[in-house]
Amino acid sequence: MIYIALDTCVWLELLKVDFNQEDNPFDELLYWIENDMAVCITTENLLLEWTRNKIAKRGEVIKAFKNISNNYASLMSAGHPLNSLYSTDKVEEVLNHRIARLDKLFSTKAEIAKESEEIYIEAAKRNLNCIAPNHLQDSFRDTVNILTLKYYVWQKSYGSCIFTTINYRDYSEIGKRYELHNQLRKDFEDGRLQYVFFENSSENFSGRLFKQLLRPALPSFQDHLKSVKEKLEEKKLEEKKRDRQQLMKLPEPDFLPYTFEIDRILLKDSRTELDEFILKFLFDKNPKYENYFLRKLAEYGMV
Repeated sequence: MIYIALDTCVWLELLKVDFNQEDNPFDELLYWIENDMAVCITTENLLLEWTRNKIAKRGEVIKAFKNISNNYASLMSAGHPLNSLYSTDKVEEVLNHRIARLDKLFSTKAEIAKESEEIYIEAAKRNLNCIAPNHLQDSFRDTVNILTLKYYVWQKSYGSCIFTTINYRDYSEIGKRYELHNQLRKDFEDGRLQYVFFENSSENFSGRLFKQLLRPALPSFQDHLKSVKEKLEEKKLEEKKRDRQQLMKLPEPDFLPYTFEIDRILLKDSRTELDEFILKFLFDKNPKYENYFLRKLAEYGMV
């Protein structure tokens, strides 16, 4: 099993990524967690950070897309208003949906590591002594998060837990964002935590987290999307088939007159070219007429 703890900044970044793509990192990660392929671990303080920041982040993203929309709209004529996948209403709808999914995940799926007075005291001492993640600034809350995760994973005897963050300044060696700060190495080793810097550049989004750690070890989200699409197509075909069968059961307005015509042709000693044309026309029009023809042949003893 893969255990993963995401810093609040990562969740907030995932909120806004790839609005118009079915295959996107947000849905991919939640697919794994919601289906029990990976376990999300968080802390009490991380949940408080999420609650404090989610609405502000939503407003920030909506404002950014609104500015983009207004800029593009100014280039277009009044008779052709902008109608984009990135319109403000659509962006807000996606954000609300994603926030609701995360709220549900945190309340039903995630494992929540509890804090303690001992953790607060240890975090305060590290803060006073400027020990990472406090080496550049006051990062008491970050320290509480790491210590809480450290003791939780250790007590649970989990093999390891990935901790990922965009905040490399507090966790990484100076000038080496992919490398854990030396003052944190023992804490991560003791707590069986694996440090992964979350790259948020458009060229290498998520960095090694998805590409090297999660995707090779977990079921393919792309295969899942393909399977869902195939099942949807199968369902549509079945619905069309059922609709066609239902239509075939309904008599057409001219059904009786046409069957009278079939009876007339069947009772003749020989068929003309016109008779053959009429039969072919009816058979092509609806399989019901051919079924009727064959049934009558049997009744008349002609087969």
